[in-house]
Amino acid sequence: MPLAPLKERKQLMAACLERDIPIAGWNYCATLDPDGAKLLLGRPGGILVIDLASGGSHEVEVPAAAYDAVSSLEFTPDRSRVIATLWVGSVAVLTWPELHCIAVHPVCDTRLHGLAVLPDGRSAWVGGHDGKRTRIDLDDGTVLAARAGEQMWMADAALSPDGELLITADAACNVRLCDPESGLERRLLRSHGIAHDLSFHGAELLLPALTTAIVDVASGETRASFTGEHKLGAQTATLLADDLVATGGAHDPLLVLWNRADGSSALTLKPYNKGAIERVLLTPDREHLVVVPRCDHAVQIWRAAGLVEAARRSR
Repeated sequence: MPLAPLKERKQLMAACLERDIPIAGWNYCATLDPDGAKLLLGRPGGILVIDLASGGSHEVEVPAAAYDAVSSLEFTPDRSRVIATLWVGSVAVLTWPELHCIAVHPVCDTRLHGLAVLPDGRSAWVGGHDGKRTRIDLDDGTVLAARAGEQMWMADAALSPDGELLITADAACNVRLCDPESGLERRLLRSHGIAHDLSFHGAELLLPALTTAIVDVASGETRASFTGEHKLGAQTATLLADDLVATGGAHDPLLVLWNRADGSSALTLKPYNKGAIERVLLTPDREHLVVVPRCDHAVQIWRAAGLVEAARRSR
């Protein structure tokens, strides 16, 4: 679906856009706290924490990221700690909500991108430009397992909701289903482009890429695919409703809502005049869609129900 006329877009923004929170600088990753009250952005030097209700923010410096950047962020299952990978090849462990850094563990001498914390919260899989998936002890940094084989470099990693499967995506468009304890590969899938923001939705895996796909993990079958609106594919995606997928452009500032049933675009918006979208995140209560730009502009908080209604009305 082509971009809606400017008048219609302004009307929709007035009806559905709840808050704009201006920010400046680059964002390399983003995650919501488990309650959906705060947004954490990985940035050069540390983490920017934004209160979504008030719009207030503060920045926390992360040691070893002072001259580089935080590339991925994830909470431990017990919500007591935040784990951050750093482009300098280290993993930082911070307390939550204080964000006091209690440990920094060197892993390699190249950039890290992928992060998947195991269910016990004591270890995590990381990977990046070293071409490996490495499991480290988050308390003392001990390497518990290491597997080579990520082609070119690892772009992202995720753990299934039941903790029984580790998924990694590399820059050669390979998606590996691995044992979460040993890292041994169980199955190899292919994605249509590099997948940067893997996410599970029940037994299905959402792979944003040149062609965004929903894959059944058990069979490896593609259940739905979406392509055509983004110039060079999607950087990020989330399941907005059972029948709608929201994606953000990897090299364009478009937010697209897709019909799962037939793969068509239901609604295309342009939140920003230029740039790209780093993350689209649905709050745990499913009431708001948080859109994070890659650089400058503003974090936008949209009413999810309003977007869903507009997308369904356009069919």
